Amino acid sequence: MNQINQRQNAPRAIKLLAAQRQTYSSAKTLMGTYVFFAIPAILFLNLALKPIVLKQYSYDLTNIIAVLALLLTFLDVLWLKNHVRALQEKAATIQEEFDRYVYNLKWDPISLGEKVSNVCIEKMYSKYSNSNDISKLHDWYTPSVSQHPERKGVLLCQSENLGWDIELRTSYIVYVVIFITLFILSLLFFGVSNKVTLDYFIMAYLIPSMPLLTYFRNVYSEHLRAIKDKTMLRDNLSNALNTQNIKRKTIESIQFQILNNRKSNPLIFDFFNYVKSNKLQRLVTSVTQSQ
Repeated sequence: MNQINQRQNAPRAIKLLAAQRQTYSSAKTLMGTYVFFAIPAILFLNLALKPIVLKQYSYDLTNIIAVLALLLTFLDVLWLKNHVRALQEKAATIQEEFDRYVYNLKWDPISLGEKVSNVCIEKMYSKYSNSNDISKLHDWYTPSVSQHPERKGVLLCQSENLGWDIELRTSYIVYVVIFITLFILSLLFFGVSNKVTLDYFIMAYLIPSMPLLTYFRNVYSEHLRAIKDKTMLRDNLSNALNTQNIKRKTIESIQFQILNNRKSNPLIFDFFNYVKSNKLQRLVTSVTQSQ
């Protein structure tokens, strides 16, 4: 009853999907690089290398590690966060163009801003297609959405977007809480086991952990905020699905809020998305087919 399924598998749509995935991946790679130096690298220096250097050369790396941790924190605040956000907004804009193409909605430059240039999209598409199977981008939304009137089909696609994201973030923060708890307990364990003083514990254990603790505190609070916003939006969408006359204005309003969420919500590393993707796809497909 609508052309959503045909449009989502059109060459232009696939190219947009590949470009947005590559752009998101670039942002996540930068973020992951920071996390690597802030977590395993600092921990390795502090817990493994420092004792060896102290024993063999009688040189304490505590101050150097503390300075490195502070530099990483400043790098995150002064540059990294803004640069990652710019890439995220670009990816969200590309995905918005994909959605609007699939949903048959017009692009309003006044409210949405300018589209990402075709040159950038081609560059990201080529980079993605060189190392990924493009065929996996087909049927982005459950094909059965095409069995409904177009506006209901669009709402079902938007519902899949929100449902997938809410479930993924809910699962993600559970792992974040577990990790933070185990990490703090580990710090206390090492401190007590080594019978260190409070001053030494702060310099040798707490300050080197600042980038990690700051990062994951922000991750936790931002994901909670994102889940709350998306849950409220999904509730409004569910109410719209139950109406006899779905208004185009309602679809536009929901889509605009989805775009704003994509631009501002915290990123989730690709590997976690990959691990959960099959389970989440079955879930959202089941929900869509029950409508």
